[in-house]
Amino acid sequence: MAEKQFSVDIHSMESVSAVLKEIQDLLDSLGEGPGRGSDEEDYLQLQFGTVENGEFTELPPPAWHIEAPSGRPVTLTSAHSFFHAAAAFDIPGLIEETLEKMGHSMYMESGTAPLGTYAFCALIRANREWIHLYREYLDNLIRFDMFEDTEETDGISVALTSYGWTEETLELLASRMFSSHGHEGGEDFQSFRDEYALNDALEDDLLYGVFEGALRSEIEETEDTDLESRFLSCGYDPHGGLPASGEAGTPCDNLIWELVREYLVLDDDDYDDYY
Repeated sequence: MAEKQFSVDIHSMESVSAVLKEIQDLLDSLGEGPGRGSDEEDYLQLQFGTVENGEFTELPPPAWHIEAPSGRPVTLTSAHSFFHAAAAFDIPGLIEETLEKMGHSMYMESGTAPLGTYAFCALIRANREWIHLYREYLDNLIRFDMFEDTEETDGISVALTSYGWTEETLELLASRMFSSHGHEGGEDFQSFRDEYALNDALEDDLLYGVFEGALRSEIEETEDTDLESRFLSCGYDPHGGLPASGEAGTPCDNLIWELVREYLVLDDDDYDDYY
């Protein structure tokens, strides 16, 4: 495991900018790495702190208390402290360029977190405008066959804990269900739905419309051969039949069953259960 220490004054835009450039230079020099999941998988821990009298003192992690579904605490490090501080400065392009290089690398910053996970968690905590770029980051991780026993969905937990159900977080959840599905997107969806009161949020007509629009957009970009499996992994068996009208009882279930009927071409026997 490689560790790289960066000395930074998180109250100085010049110091933070210089460190962001250092991170980019480091990633350029290292290349993509041997590949996530390989026997030679590389771990790259980025540590941030101060140097005094030649001694490096790491920044303390932020004092947030954030839990992923089922109560697992979100890991917090000095990387969270650094990127949360960086978000406070107007540094056009620098943070985005650093994130892009992280997302295209094949390094892990822990055994369960692809490089960039901690940065995005911190940035999202600072401003929900970073959620859009996080969606793109998750989509990119699919290239590396990620999403198995990893912390990359901690960003969703941070977003929901920080902002609740909004246009941005609903679109992020829809992405996790389809384009960023990976190995466990369906299970993640069910956890976020049940543990973060999604159905309560969807009682609001505006949020319902946002989620419906996000799901339709995702579905229409999904290969037909994958669509049925996506619904199934999210807990909706297209061949299992639909409860009678009104019995499903929840806005989320009603919406998804409606989309199942609309987008899936089923056998005649299956259709009998839907009408």
